Amino acid sequence: MSADCPCEISPCQGPLCDWRLWERGVAFRLMDRALPDILSAYPTAGLLQRIMIRHRPDICPPWRFYEHIPQGASVLDVGCGMGSHLITLAALDRISSGHGVDVSSRAIDQAALAAKSYPRSNLTFEVMRSIDSVPKNKFDVVIMIDVMHHVPKDRRESTFFGCVERVKSGGIFIYKDMADRPSFNAFANRMHDLVIAGEWVRYLPLETALEWGSAAGLQLVRRAEYKKLFYAHELLVFRS
Repeated sequence: MSADCPCEISPCQGPLCDWRLWERGVAFRLMDRALPDILSAYPTAGLLQRIMIRHRPDICPPWRFYEHIPQGASVLDVGCGMGSHLITLAALDRISSGHGVDVSSRAIDQAALAAKSYPRSNLTFEVMRSIDSVPKNKFDVVIMIDVMHHVPKDRRESTFFGCVERVKSGGIFIYKDMADRPSFNAFANRMHDLVIAGEWVRYLPLETALEWGSAAGLQLVRRAEYKKLFYAHELLVFRS
């Protein structure tokens, strides 16, 4: 906590403190509204998929982590699903290239189709079996958004470090997942995934991710814990 900030977080994140971000909430809401409509890039997506594409920003505001992606960056999205983050970043003309990987071939098919709507953004997608099957290219930014709770427990550490290995020196690793507290919000997260993905959320403690980041020699740039509607989120931004 800083002398001029009532956030009660130690150490205070300064200009990126969640209390200050809340004070600037109008700006964040305006940015959320300014997100491009990418739904037309998914003409063959099912009804539930289209609902998720359209309304996911309402429960998981992407500007919280998009703001840490430099203009013109190359981005690897691990667990990209249908590629909505890379497609959105391409529509915003924010990235020079993007590569998405996911275990679902159906999701990757949708992402590859959507990428055809943004041919200048150099977007590619492929099915992954594990982090070891992902090409070991280096990227300016690696993102892993709401994925770790899907990863089997015996593969989580290797997946985390595999993401880190693909970040360029001086690059950014963005890790975000559902929060395991407060208990009501954690329950809402679990119900959401049970309905949407048919899976029961098994949380990775945020402290564990912090320990892994420290062991990998990463510098913590930002830590945030926040809520939107019934959903609680945890965000870590590291610099390599």
